[in-house]
Formats: sequence, C-alpha cells, structure tokens
Amino acid sequence: MAIDFVVEFCHREKTGIITMRVSPIVDGAKWDKSIEVQGATADALDAALRPKLLAAVARYEKAEALKQLAQQRLTALKTELGIRGE
Repeated sequence: MAIDFVVEFCHREKTGIITMRVSPIVDGAKWDKSIEVQGATADALDAALRPKLLAAVARYEKAEALKQLAQQRLTALKTELGIRGE
C-alpha cells in the first residue's frame, strides 16, 4: 500500500485568499480526514500545509506498521495451531 493525495484549489478573487483541500488516498480509497488550509501566497499555503501533511504521513506509517505486526502475529498463531492457508 502507498499513500497518495488528491488536491483541490479554490481562489476567491475578492479577498485573494486561496483555499487548498488535500485528501489522503490509500489504494484508491479516501483514508483519514481531508486537510484544508488557506493563504494568500504559495509560501503561506506551504507553511500551513507542510506540518499537516507530515502528520498524515506519520499516521499512515504507524497504521501500516501496526497492520504488518498484526499480520505477523496472526501468521505465528496459525503456525502454532497448525492452521494452513492465509
């Protein structure tokens, strides 16, 4: 599994504010909550978005590690019990 992101932009001409919504996607399905930031410049968007993206990636990596650990424990238990198959 790999994490990807879908990005949406909205620019309000009256205020000059740009809204960016980023949705994490894993295996083609939405994963975790969307991240939304606002700013008037690309630097402002980057400064607001970077820590939130890093946190989302960290949550994904933790979930992936827990999934692998659970799979290893299940495999060990099946071996101990003499169960064949997946």
